[in-house]
Order: sequence, then C-alpha cells, then structure tokens
Amino acid sequence: MKFFYYIFIIFLLISPLISGSIYKIGIDDGPGEIIFPGEIKEGPDGNIYVSDYSDSFIKVYSPEGKYIRRIGGKGEGPGEMKRMGRFGFTGDKKNLFFTEYFTGHRWITFIDLSGKFKKVFKLNIKGFYGMRKAVILPDGKIFLSLDYSADVNPVKGYFTYSRLSVLVEIGPGGDIIKKIITRNKVASVSVISSGAMIEIPYQPVFKWVLLKNRIFFADGLSKRIKEFDLSGKLKRKINTHLPEPENITEKDLMEWRNDNKSYFKNRDKTWFANFGKIFDMYKRSIYKKKPNLSELKIIPGDRILIAESSQENSNIKRYSIIEPFEKAGNKKFKGFFIDLKGSGLEITGNFILIKYKDDEENNIVCCLKRGDDLKRNLGELQRHLNNL
Repeated sequence: MKFFYYIFIIFLLISPLISGSIYKIGIDDGPGEIIFPGEIKEGPDGNIYVSDYSDSFIKVYSPEGKYIRRIGGKGEGPGEMKRMGRFGFTGDKKNLFFTEYFTGHRWITFIDLSGKFKKVFKLNIKGFYGMRKAVILPDGKIFLSLDYSADVNPVKGYFTYSRLSVLVEIGPGGDIIKKIITRNKVASVSVISSGAMIEIPYQPVFKWVLLKNRIFFADGLSKRIKEFDLSGKLKRKINTHLPEPENITEKDLMEWRNDNKSYFKNRDKTWFANFGKIFDMYKRSIYKKKPNLSELKIIPGDRILIAESSQENSNIKRYSIIEPFEKAGNKKFKGFFIDLKGSGLEITGNFILIKYKDDEENNIVCCLKRGDDLKRNLGELQRHLNNL
C-alpha cells in the first residue's frame, strides 16, 4: 500500500507540469476558426476573446476553448468595423469596446459581453488619423493613442513619410482635452509623394500602459521605461532586464531589402515594377539603433510584462516581469525573465495565452490554465512550446 501511496503523491506533484492543461483555440473549421490572430484577452466574464485580422471579427471562447460567438466583422454600420484596430474592456467590466485604424470609423464601438451592440462614441478630432490602443477607466475617462499621417519630404530621389503618435485624454464630447506623450518619426518611404509607401525597418516603438494613475512608456531605445503622471510629467525611470539597443548594420538592411523584394515580386509584379526600386534606394538607415522592446502589458498583481524585440531568432522572444511600485524599482531590476517561442504573450487572472506558428505555418492560439505559481506555469508553457 505504501508503494501506491507514494506513486499517488508523486503524481500530484508532477501533474501541474504535464501539458494536458494546455490546449489550442480556434482550430476547428467554421465561424470560430482563427486565421490571423491579433490580440488575445480574458474578458470580465472569464471567456477568452481573440481578434482575427482575416475577417475583422473578435471571437469569443469559453474557458475550455469552446467557440461561443463573434463580434464586429467587416462593414460600415454600428457594431461593424472598416479596419480593425485594438479592443479592450471598460473599467466597469460591463462592455467590450474596439477602435479602428487608418481609414476606419471615427468612433469607438461598445458591445455588451453578450454580444449586443450598445453604442458608438464619436470622436471630434481633425486630421487623417488612426486609433490604436485605448484604456477606459471605471469613471469613464478615455485614454487613447492616435497615429497621424504627418509630413512628406524628398530625400535623395525618394520621399519619406512621417507619422505622429500621440497619447491623449478624450473628453465627454469626443474632443482631445490633453496631450500626454507625443512622438514623431519617419515611418515609411516611397519613390513617389502620393502613396506606394513601404514601412522602413527598426522604427522606434510607442508602447504604454496605464496603472494606478501612472503611465509607463517606452520607445525601445533605452534599457529603462519611463513613468509619467496623467498630466505627462516624468516621474522616474525604471530599470529592466533589457539589453542596450544594438546598432543597425549593412547586413540588417540587406536582409530587409532581399526579403521585401522577394515578397513583393511574388505578391504583385506590376506594383514591384513601378515602385520596387525603393528597396535599393533606401541604402542608409534613418535610425541608428534597433528598438530593444516590442510590448508592455499589465498583468495581475500590478506588475508589468515586457517583451523584448526578437533580433537573432524571430520565433523566440524574451519576456520579463517587473514590480514597478517596489521602492527599489528605479534603482535595480527586480523580477525574472523567460524565453518563449511565439509572440503576443498574455498573462491574465486565469490563463496564460500565446500565439505561435506550427510546422505548416498556421497561426495557433495556445492557452494554459494557470495556477498560483506563475513562474512554474511559464516554465510548463516553455517546455510545451519547445517540444512542438
């Protein structure tokens, strides 16, 4: 009997490490299939929400991964979207909302958690812009990042296109009442001044989260992230595990050039014949450094998840977790990091979610039901992904 007792105890100890608690979402044919996943979130109702850029729907799954419904879809009317941006949940946890990017509707759409359309909140903002991330607090305050199409300038036979990114607070009437963080950058190039733009590589990022009335921001050009108050005043800089940004080399540009030339030749030969020479004309990088960071996210416990930009291997990312409100947070990095295959890691109250590509280049959404030991759960996910 003692032998079986010990076997039972060992099973209890190792069972959390068995990847049977990891499953895939949206792999079955039909309306719940996920082709090109964007954001992945756990909703206030405990369900899993995934945006799919292939058909502009936000798809909803039970905690067990069973398809329930979809929200949005391509269209002109309320409850539909012209061009998918980002989505989130209101601070009162009653509704889902989504934004739209360039050429999309100029409003924020609200849907209740049952999938019923509630309203649109129209923005009173001039200029050509697209909405990205938004945060809506329990008191209804809206913080929103906007990208504006900015200047076009000639540079040695081709043209550069700038993009202005701004984090703003939106008033009750849809107006901008406060600009908090502003960054301008060259984002694309073209052989003409009226379109056919190509995004240039290694642009600075514009990543932010709002936590406890503080905004944490990074552009990927430093080992530190910046903490601002809601007025935009810099409060401190917090150390992370991130390496110093690396220099952009001729080899980096050559790889970018060859990959894009091959892609566009196969995708659209006419376009490439007319505009493809831009790849050879962009000989010197506008930016000197590669951004070292690709994402900031809030996770349970008032902590921040940082994703390092992939440089050597695009299939593996390094993630770290920091405690921004610890007293030593601005002096020494305190936390841990882990390398994972895939991208878009999300850590929620009940799940760890990530995206990866299988051997046939299909996009897969992977879900792990998490326990109390986050570090152990991430180790389980790491082992599962490494064995694929």
